[in-house]
Order: sequence, then C-alpha cells, then structure tokens
Amino acid sequence: MQLGTRTPRKFKPEDIRLYTAIGNQLGIAVQKSKLHETTLNLESANKVKDEFLSIMSHELRTPLNVMMGYTGLLRDGILGILLRSKTMP
Repeated sequence: MQLGTRTPRKFKPEDIRLYTAIGNQLGIAVQKSKLHETTLNLESANKVKDEFLSIMSHELRTPLNVMMGYTGLLRDGILGILLRSKTMP
C-alpha cells in the first residue's frame, strides 16, 4: 500500500474504510490529549485556589480570634467595669 504517488489513482473501498478508521482514531487521540491537558490545568488551578483559601482563612481567623477573646473579656467584666457611655446601645 502506497499513499504518496505522483500519478492519480482510485482508492479501493477497503482502503477508504481503512484510512477513514485511521483518521477517526487519530482524531480521538488528539481530543484525548487536549482533554488530558485541560484536566491537568484545572487540577493545578484548583490546587492554587485551595492554597489561597487556606491562607486567607488563617489570615482572617487569627485577628478575629483575638478580637473575640477581648470582646469576651470585656463582656464578662474581667478587664473591669465598662461605663454605659462607652458601650454600644
């Protein structure tokens, strides 16, 4: 079987079926390769997102925990009595 010739030729039906099947399989392989690349990119983006959310959660939680602790101390009177004018209505 020779594909490249300088003279035109008529392909047999079985050759056309074979070349069509090969072309279809190549197309599927290309699609799978692109899908795999996209999957890797999405997994990488998801990892970056998770790391960002973890850091932001920690950065927000740390000062909020301190504020909540001091609020509890003030509310419980441990730091002394607050005058009414200094508290929120």
